[in-house]
Amino acid sequence: MIAIDAKGNWFYYSETNRFRYDIIFTPVSSVNISVQGIKESKVHMECILIQAIPLGNEDPTADLFIGGFTLFHIDESIYENGRIDGLHAISRLAGANYATIGDVITMERPK
Repeated sequence: MIAIDAKGNWFYYSETNRFRYDIIFTPVSSVNISVQGIKESKVHMECILIQAIPLGNEDPTADLFIGGFTLFHIDESIYENGRIDGLHAISRLAGANYATIGDVITMERPK
């Protein structure tokens, strides 16, 4: 099992340290890639790296990753008539910024 604490740190779950975790996830096998998905996730995507491009001059300061999706896993409870409904998705942007559908929010991470 995989666990995460309030600061966003990921751990492999250990019964002896179970009180240090705030959330515990169950890994599930993927079909096309070696990385496992998370059973509790309503949607997870399998993707492959197509190309990694360093950005910058002689000392690159960032990378552009180009990938391709090989498979989408969608929980039947949120999928109806070809549409996903009730997901309440959130995405991670740069720094302390996150986005929901239509909004950008700032949420400082605990120190």
